[in-house]
Amino acid sequence: METTPLWEHHQRRRDRGSATIQGVIAASVMMLLVLAVMQMSIWAHAHHVAAAAAQTALATGRAEDGSAAAASGEGSASLSRNAGGSLASVAITVDQGAETVTVTVTGEAPSLIPGLEWPVEATATGPRERFVPVGGE
Repeated sequence: METTPLWEHHQRRRDRGSATIQGVIAASVMMLLVLAVMQMSIWAHAHHVAAAAAQTALATGRAEDGSAAAASGEGSASLSRNAGGSLASVAITVDQGAETVTVTVTGEAPSLIPGLEWPVEATATGPRERFVPVGGE
C-alpha cells in the first residue's frame, strides 16, 4: 500500500475550495465586461440618435428661409420619432450665422449603473443656402 507524503496531504487540504473562488472571480469579471459592452452600446445608440436629430435640424436651418425655431422643431420631431427612451435631458441649440448654421444636440444616455452619467453631444454644421443670381455673387 502506497502512502502519500504528509506535505501532499496538507497541500490538498489548502487547495480545497480554490476552484470555487476562482470561478466566482471569473464570473464576476465576465459579468462586468458584459455590462460594460452593453453600456457602451446604449451610449453609442444615443449618440447616433442625437447625430440624426442634429442633421435633420441642420437641413431645415440651412434653407434660405429656414429659422432657428423651425430647425429646433424639426430636431425635436426627429428625436420624438427615433429616440424612444435612449436620450434624456435633451437640449437643441441652433446658431444661424450669415454664412453657416450649427446645430448642437445634447442629452444623457441611460445608465445601467445608477449614479453614473453618460453625456451625449452631437454637432452638425453646414453652409447657409442663399440665392445667387446668374453671373453675380
